[in-house]
Amino acid sequence: MLHCGRWLTLALGFVLAGVVLAQKDEDEKSEGTGSELTAKEAEALLKIHNKARKEVDVPPVKWSNKIASYAQEWADQIAETGEIKHRPPTGKWARKYGENLAFHESVVEGAELWYAEIKDYTPGTPIPRDFSRFKAGHYTQMVWKKTKEIGAGKAVIKQGPFKGLLAIVCNYNPAGNFVGEKPY
Repeated sequence: MLHCGRWLTLALGFVLAGVVLAQKDEDEKSEGTGSELTAKEAEALLKIHNKARKEVDVPPVKWSNKIASYAQEWADQIAETGEIKHRPPTGKWARKYGENLAFHESVVEGAELWYAEIKDYTPGTPIPRDFSRFKAGHYTQMVWKKTKEIGAGKAVIKQGPFKGLLAIVCNYNPAGNFVGEKPY
């Protein structure tokens, strides 16, 4: 009888441990990135941004799950519609933050494309009035000195010319790229 009680106690202990482990897994999920990015992708994205920022002597940015969730909504919208565009200034999808978009096979390679625009930026120059012709806007948003936090989302594009690629959306708080201002 005593032997049976010990097995019952052990079995109950394993069940309770399983409940605790399951709860821990749920907690870890809720404390994830706030988007479809893996923790590894979010960490790599932060690393790329903070490397670029260190090069121009501006403070590092931190990850925000709230901003990542916001970015994920737009990545999902792009994936569904196949329409490759930034959030509009007003309406249901009105933008709140700065935004970089990329359409690529990986989040890291998309961010590296933004960083590669460094070649198109002359340090010390302000953002031009004709922003549509400015070729370094993704890069200058990455290094914008007033930006404190970022978040990003990704989704596979389901239709259109970029079908099958990832829509990568990175949002920046506060936003950058103000005409007439220097990024750093």
